[in-house]
This record gives sequence, structure tokens and C-alpha cells, in this order.
Amino acid sequence: MKLYNILQDIILEEISKDQQLINEGVLEDIKSAMGNTVYVWFKYKTEDGRITDRYVMLDKLGTSLANNKVVRLWQTGGQTTKTKKNGSINGWKLFRLDRIIPGSIKPTNMKYYEPVRSGQPYNATGDKKMIGAIDIANYKK
Repeated sequence: MKLYNILQDIILEEISKDQQLINEGVLEDIKSAMGNTVYVWFKYKTEDGRITDRYVMLDKLGTSLANNKVVRLWQTGGQTTKTKKNGSINGWKLFRLDRIIPGSIKPTNMKYYEPVRSGQPYNATGDKKMIGAIDIANYKK
């Protein structure tokens, strides 16, 4: 039983390292797209395990109140699990990075130059759903 526990610890440690590398790849892709302020397509795994396509404008990158790496974005196309009363999928959303499928982030040639100012007043420096340091898209380009 001790050998089994040792092997289990080694396997779980390696899985943890692999997941960390995967998350770092997603993180770098997000930072690059935010730096260039380009719309992106990506695949996202919903809470119920479905894989969905999203077309978005990335705005802020940070850590959620639950201590998960997240990105605040404006979704303009693709699939969603939540629609507005008028059936629209457009809106501000918060996505966990660990649910973005690695390698699925595809930048487009479409640029944006300022954040969408719809719904709640836009906060240019922070996000009430994030803690700690927050990276903001490079709107100055």
C-alpha cells in the first residue's frame, strides 16, 4: 500500500505540472491577443462538460474571488449557455482559463480600440469579480 501511495503521489504531481503548462499556454495566448486588441475564437468547456465555440473581445485578465485565473470579455458570437431576454448572446462574461481548451485560441484580423460600454458603467481600472493584479487590454495601440 505504501508503494501505491508513493506512485500515486508521483503521478498526480506530474499531472499537476502538465496542467500548469497547459494553463500557461492559454495564458500566453490570451495576453498576446489582449496586447494586440484583436478578436479571438476559442473553445470553452462549460460547467456541464459541453465544448462550445466563442467569439470574443478580451478586456481584463486576473484572478477570481474563488482564486481561479479568469478573463473578462465581451462575447459577440458563438455559442453560450446564457442568453439575454431578447435572445442575444452579446454581453460581458467572465471565463475561467482552465476551461479554455488549450490550443483553441485563434486570433482574427479584426481589431478593437476601446471597450464596449454597455450595461453597467465600465470600470477602466478594475473588476469587482477579480482580486489582486489585473491586466487590461492594450487600448492605446
